[in-house]
Amino acid sequence: MRLSNLARKESTIGQMINLLSVNAQPFTEFPYFLNTMWSSFLSMGVCLFLLWDQLRLASLGGLIIMILLIPITSISANKIKKLKLKRLNYQDDRIKILNEMLNGIKVIKFYAWELPFKNLIDKIRKVELRILKWITYISFTTGLTLSFTPFLVINRNIL
Repeated sequence: MRLSNLARKESTIGQMINLLSVNAQPFTEFPYFLNTMWSSFLSMGVCLFLLWDQLRLASLGGLIIMILLIPITSISANKIKKLKLKRLNYQDDRIKILNEMLNGIKVIKFYAWELPFKNLIDKIRKVELRILKWITYISFTTGLTLSFTPFLVINRNIL
C-alpha cells in the first residue's frame, strides 16, 4: 500500500493499524448479515402467515409485538455503533502510544519512564474495557429480547 505525504500527516500509525486489522472486520461479516437480512424478513412473513392461518385475528397481537421491537432493536444497534466508534478512537490512541513507546524504548529505559507510560496505557485500556463491557451488555440484552420474541408472538394471553 502506498500513502501520500498528506495522508501520512493526517493519520497516525494507530489509525492505520486499526484500519488494517480491526476495521476490516465488517467486510468479512457483510455476507453473513446480508443473508440474515433477507432471511429474517422471509421467516417473519412465513411466521405471520402460519399464525394467521391458525389464529386469524388473534395473530395481530404477534404482529404488534414485532412492530414494537423494531425501534428497540434500532436504538440498541445505534448505541452499539456509537460505542464501537468511541472504542476505536481510544484504541487508536493506545496503539499510537505503544508505537511511540516501542520506537523510543532506549530513551524510556534510560530515563526510567516505564511506569508513567504503563499507567497511561492502562488508563486508556480501562476506558476501552468499560466501553466493551457496555457493548456486551447491550448486545446481550438485545439478543435475549430477540430470542424471546417468538415466545411473545405466539402467546395469545399477552394482549
